[in-house]
Amino acid sequence: MPHQGADKSYGLESGKTQKDLTKLGLTEQDLDNAVLIEDNASYVSFGQARNFLEVPATTSKDFMFLDRNIDQFDKAGYFSVPVSVLRKPYENQEDFPYITNRRSIAEGGHIEVCRLSSGGYQIAYKRRGLQEYVVDHLKEKENHELCESLANLNYSYDRAYLKNGEVLKQIHAWIEERGGETKIKKLYHEANRIYYVAGILFTALEQARNEQRSLSSVLCEMQYTATGEGSYKPKFSERQKEDRWYHRGLSELRKVNSALQFTHPINYCETIKPSLTEEEKQIINTSLKNEDDNGCVIM
Repeated sequence: MPHQGADKSYGLESGKTQKDLTKLGLTEQDLDNAVLIEDNASYVSFGQARNFLEVPATTSKDFMFLDRNIDQFDKAGYFSVPVSVLRKPYENQEDFPYITNRRSIAEGGHIEVCRLSSGGYQIAYKRRGLQEYVVDHLKEKENHELCESLANLNYSYDRAYLKNGEVLKQIHAWIEERGGETKIKKLYHEANRIYYVAGILFTALEQARNEQRSLSSVLCEMQYTATGEGSYKPKFSERQKEDRWYHRGLSELRKVNSALQFTHPINYCETIKPSLTEEEKQIINTSLKNEDDNGCVIM
């Protein structure tokens, strides 16, 4: 909830453990152009919400996701849109897809497939180049083999989820023929937050310089929405989902290191699982030959 009043907390609740920028010896003028990058709003000292740049921490779990989903990406970073297949028809076909799923489908998060009681299937997918979804009819007479494959999927709780395989390829091909989009240039925000930080800061610095304003005032404007006099609401998560900040950050940082690129499953896994050299393969093979009955390796 946005804070009501003029104490300049901008909707953030501050706890006991706070980080006070004035303890760095900053003057009031210095504070106007200081930034505290944190993942926890409770660390923000009273009256310094304007200086706060909220950035969620990137953890090892975020990178574990990349490893687990490598089969859904190609080397160019394109995401193969998975397919969710419902075994039973909707009671009311006009409700397809469920309203809670429509945004995900329109953004290329997944494709929804549902059997029709009259025969064939309904398929909801992303329209190419647009953030909107289309519902089309896969007719059984014209697509008998594909409909049969869908009926014989390994369903769990009346749903089958396809990330790869021949059935997925056939559905993708059918959708592409109709102007749908099945491969999305997907930016995995959690593993690329350094570019978000750079993008926000470069944009804020540029605007502050051009408009002769303080950095904190611009940063505040970028991250909060005024809801009344002295009342503000944070819009952190909204900003963090916008790809433009990441692209701006990468563009600026490439001026320092032209080899920089976004992290996606393929290039991440290539760094943690490099291919073995011939010498390394030979060492492993020799070690395996020298292994005794107890599994110990004699080197």
